[in-house]
Amino acid sequence: MNYESAKRIHDITPNEFHYLIELKNNSPNPRLRLLCNIVSLRSKGLINDANEVCGDSLLFAHDEIVVVEKLPMEEFCNKYYDLFPTGVRSGGYPVRDGLPNVIKKMIQFRKEYPDVSDEDILNATEKYVRDKKKEGYAFMKLASFLIYKDRSSTLIGLIEENKEVKPNEGKSWGTTL
Repeated sequence: MNYESAKRIHDITPNEFHYLIELKNNSPNPRLRLLCNIVSLRSKGLINDANEVCGDSLLFAHDEIVVVEKLPMEEFCNKYYDLFPTGVRSGGYPVRDGLPNVIKKMIQFRKEYPDVSDEDILNATEKYVRDKKKEGYAFMKLASFLIYKDRSSTLIGLIEENKEVKPNEGKSWGTTL
């Protein structure tokens, strides 16, 4: 994987990209380390507290970073992310808060809820966005925060709620024969 792919997935700088490669090869440049946001790399799960590259998030082959589950997860997250409207802000922040944030949290969500289908996630999210549009997008959650915020998922609640809805629920009593 080249730097552009790593930037898109992990939102890292060129210096951080090269630092990770050097760190994996046990030859980190101390000057390069000064140009990296180590706290950010830790929070993204790319390195641990001992400044070692985390094997769970990255695989290294031929001195390049290769992301596990890159294509299927990225394609799915693009579909999820595209459900959120552009130009809408909530609490001063854009509801489309960055694809890398969404991918990171969706990977975590998939690990915790492996039985939830893509269709269930997209249907619940689509309904959430549609309902928020009716309310003028007031208090709408950011795309990544809908998946997880503070180790809690609103998305799983929406999915379970959608499964409990009866076919005629929400319709006026005279609309069906």
